[in-house]
Amino acid sequence: MANEGECRTCGGSIGQPQAVNLECLDCARKRTLRALKAYVVPAESLPEEGYRDVIFVSTRGLARAVTANRLSIPFLDVTSDDCERAPELDSYSPGPVPVRALIEEHDLWFDCEKCNRRVNVDSVGEYTKRGVLCDECAMPEPTDA
Repeated sequence: MANEGECRTCGGSIGQPQAVNLECLDCARKRTLRALKAYVVPAESLPEEGYRDVIFVSTRGLARAVTANRLSIPFLDVTSDDCERAPELDSYSPGPVPVRALIEEHDLWFDCEKCNRRVNVDSVGEYTKRGVLCDECAMPEPTDA
């Protein structure tokens, strides 16, 4: 148990000399972020297209609610199967998850930034700051000699 005025987690000062068994804001924020779990959910109303997104929430029910709200559809139209738990992505909470991790670790695909071709782990040409280029678009332009 922490002394009066100390964080119970890190022992730092919490600025309230009479307080006992409280956490500082940094420790409370870290604990809250650790409680968020990654879910891979539909990113648009056409799930057959395969567009998916990663969200960080505390429960599968909340993942369903967030997905229904994003897609502007009734909550009951989003099933638990639509919200796939992705524990390997929890370490990126609260987000965003790097494109490289989504492609290589979770086998998702992205559209190429130049030609909009689907890019998966087998067709990655180059990762950019915002996304990915396919293997064809990442090739250097030929120069006339």
